[in-house]
Amino acid sequence: MRKQTHFKKVVSFALAAAMAVSVCTAALADEATTEATKKAAASEQVETQSDGETKDKAVMLTGEADPQDANVAYVDSDTSKTYTTLQDAINNAADQVVLTSNVTESVTIPAGKSIQLNLNDHKITNTADKHTITNNGTLTITGNGTVDNVSHGRAALYNEKDATAIVESGTFTRSQEAGTPSGNGGNSWYVVYNDGTLTFNGGTVEATGKFSSLVVSGQNNASAVMTINNGNFNNDFIVIKAEGGTTNITGGTFNSPEQTLQSWDSITTVTGGTLNGAISSWVWENSTTNGVTISGDAVVNGNLTAANYDNKSSIASSITINGGKINGELKKRNIDDAADATYTGAKFEVTAGTFTKKFSASYLASGLALKENADGTYTVGEKTVDTKPAKPEKTEVSDNAESKVEVKKEDNITASEVVEAAKSTEIVSKDDATTDKISQEVTNSATVTVNGKDVAIDSTEAAEAAKGAISAAATDSSKNFDPDAENKDITIVAVPKLVVEPKAAANNDTDVSMTFDIKMLYDVKATVADDVKNMTETNTVTLEKNKEMPAEQVPTVAISLDVSALKIPADQKVFVRHVKEDGTVYYYEAETKTESGIVKTITFVNPDGFSEFTVMANKTVTVTIDGKEYALSAADIGKGFEIAKKDYCDWKGVSFKGIEGVYTTLTKELYDKAANGQKLEGTNVFEQVWFPPEEPTPAPTAAPTATPAPVEAAPAATAAPTATPDDSQYYTCVACGHHNWTATADGYKCDTCGHLETKQISGYKNVKGTYAPTASSAKTAAATTSTIPQTSDEMPIVPIAIIAIAALLGLGVTAYMKKKRN
Repeated sequence: MRKQTHFKKVVSFALAAAMAVSVCTAALADEATTEATKKAAASEQVETQSDGETKDKAVMLTGEADPQDANVAYVDSDTSKTYTTLQDAINNAADQVVLTSNVTESVTIPAGKSIQLNLNDHKITNTADKHTITNNGTLTITGNGTVDNVSHGRAALYNEKDATAIVESGTFTRSQEAGTPSGNGGNSWYVVYNDGTLTFNGGTVEATGKFSSLVVSGQNNASAVMTINNGNFNNDFIVIKAEGGTTNITGGTFNSPEQTLQSWDSITTVTGGTLNGAISSWVWENSTTNGVTISGDAVVNGNLTAANYDNKSSIASSITINGGKINGELKKRNIDDAADATYTGAKFEVTAGTFTKKFSASYLASGLALKENADGTYTVGEKTVDTKPAKPEKTEVSDNAESKVEVKKEDNITASEVVEAAKSTEIVSKDDATTDKISQEVTNSATVTVNGKDVAIDSTEAAEAAKGAISAAATDSSKNFDPDAENKDITIVAVPKLVVEPKAAANNDTDVSMTFDIKMLYDVKATVADDVKNMTETNTVTLEKNKEMPAEQVPTVAISLDVSALKIPADQKVFVRHVKEDGTVYYYEAETKTESGIVKTITFVNPDGFSEFTVMANKTVTVTIDGKEYALSAADIGKGFEIAKKDYCDWKGVSFKGIEGVYTTLTKELYDKAANGQKLEGTNVFEQVWFPPEEPTPAPTAAPTATPAPVEAAPAATAAPTATPDDSQYYTCVACGHHNWTATADGYKCDTCGHLETKQISGYKNVKGTYAPTASSAKTAAATTSTIPQTSDEMPIVPIAIIAIAALLGLGVTAYMKKKRN
């Protein structure tokens, strides 16, 4: 049950909040329909003159009270000095009157009189057709009572010219106000009228009319002064109408579904308070002065409008904003026209403040710009120059490109189709090569030429150049440039783009390709657009075109283009051949998208800069090498041919009949020749790198001289190195065919495959070091191989025969000597 109760409470609270929001929305919506129109303003001008009054001078009223049965007030803090009419109390008071009961009476403060009227929680209601309180002297009103007027064309408080009134507290109203948007209803007027000096330090002024303003000041006196420091002011129509003189609002709360402040020939300042409703500044045909200034801590929850009543005024209506918070729009308008930011009969000047709605930059003072904050509000600050990345622009192709395209008449493709393919080329996002990344990299490295010198686009020199270019465009009458440009923030952008020159194309049985010269350049621009995506000729100037990036700074780029003119079958691969200016060639396999059975578009990633690119269909060709056929395609371009082996030789590559040179890989040139129908018949090319050693000189045939018998048997001698062969001799590994060896503790090890030889080969020039067998290794060697080189050890037969003959001769000599000794 507790969960359900909690749930119901949450739902109830949500519904209540929604209803409150809907009520506020409806109240604000009335503003559009009740805003002062020419008709309404004219009607109110008539209402300012009641019966018996003229525009120049209102009739002076004297106190006339209904008969009272008891005392209604005392004076000067003496409760014994009581009076049965309030007027008598006023006339006889030295400085203070305290009301002791509700009265129905209209009273006048005489000129020269200075008193305080304490309402003392009581009510004063006027007598018929009279203002409730008319002040010609100096009057201070205190106490929490009520001053009411129930007559048509009369005020609760009427402060005459040269009079001073101060309201500390109390409520002022017209309880029987009957005004409607279409008329006065027979009973309507201002609650408070001021032609003298009037100050509100507190109190409440309220009405429910929709025809007359709540408080008016300066209607018949251009020197009238009204100051509102505090208080509550509520009306269903205009709250404060400043018709002349000076009006100063430093505090208080003002509520209206229409206008909280309407200023005419008045100098009006708002430095504080909360105004829950619109503010408007008006001029008319006879206006000589005007101006509303908002600053300080003032909060305005409504639109601000500067308007010209009949478009005949010699001065412009104006609103200046030097601070405060404005939760509404800023508009300039003629009463007969819609809002128009370019209208010259009205003006705004904004130097500071916080705003919830963006407004025309032309309203800003010179050198300032509107800044958007993280919370969605706007503030005013110094105009800045910033840099931002921009998306790549549309590819550029020269107007005469078609005349430069090489296309054979017999090919199934036209020059115009190649040009269209070039125009379709664009920078796209693929894998890590995103357009955002490319734009940022271009921005980071971009420069612009200023006074003959390349400077970074985020430098001070670039910023000054941008300001100058924007200013020149804004003041050039021949250009339709943003007139507010000089009061907007400037953004410098480096916009990447492709510049493509179509060069050639073919579409036949042996060649299906298109060739383009592609460069990625960038333009440096300065713009006052609110977003770089919104750059147009009316808000953007070009500082420099077709800037090249240093080769080492060119980013990896993904490129897409339409190749449907080649009519490549959908099942074929497509490759892009990239030839750099230094002759280096790269091949990229393209990603394809097909349509109607053919390749429509291709996309490839290019990490190697820009130059010439050839789009080519994949085609299988036959290459014959030493009688063996190989089926190869464009995918095999750059791949090596099969390495052939031959004893004592290094493989050098393949030589093709009728083609100069030796090739180790399938090059684009070879592929193109085969694709064009030329037979590729090749032969492996070798270079011999080892020759057998020469035969040693035979032993002498003369009889040997006698030698003394050995005294003691000599130890077995270490195998001597073989004779050093000439410089052309190498020892070849039987396992892999290579020739380089290194001596180790276990024998001679092939540097290529690790094969081990235990025989002595240190005499060959491709052998590093000398292998010296140890006793243990000698035993091991004896168990596995003969100390006499075998034919399997690659020993030539002639040296073996010579060694055998020498051994037999030695045995014969030994036998002969023994026989002679015996």
